[in-house]
Amino acid sequence: MKVYRILALAGGALSFGLYLGGCTVVARPVPPPPPPPVVVQAPAPPMAVQPPPPPMAVQPQPPMTTNVEPPPVREEAMVPAPSPQHIWIQGHWAWNGRWVWEPGYWAMPPRPHARWVPGHWRRQPGGYV
Repeated sequence: MKVYRILALAGGALSFGLYLGGCTVVARPVPPPPPPPVVVQAPAPPMAVQPPPPPMAVQPQPPMTTNVEPPPVREEAMVPAPSPQHIWIQGHWAWNGRWVWEPGYWAMPPRPHARWVPGHWRRQPGGYV
């Protein structure tokens, strides 16, 4: 502990105009600030790893039949492929009570070496299939 003595100067020479005749000022040590709290986080629960779903088997659809002839196939401008692995799925006419153009698009093949076979409409007895 340090002890300081402040004596009054004769003639009022203190700059604040105070008279501290023989006062003793004791400097007390300032305690250090408390350490910051330690935050302990519980470990994250382990993530469950699920296997990917089995590939979907393509179920054959019953043939679509209409008596109305489909319009000619449209010319489409192919945009650049997103990657060399993508294949172009050509646009086609679909029957939904009327002819609706389904535009072409790029897609990833469902398995290696798969190829796209474009659909087509064939005239048979009873309409177009």
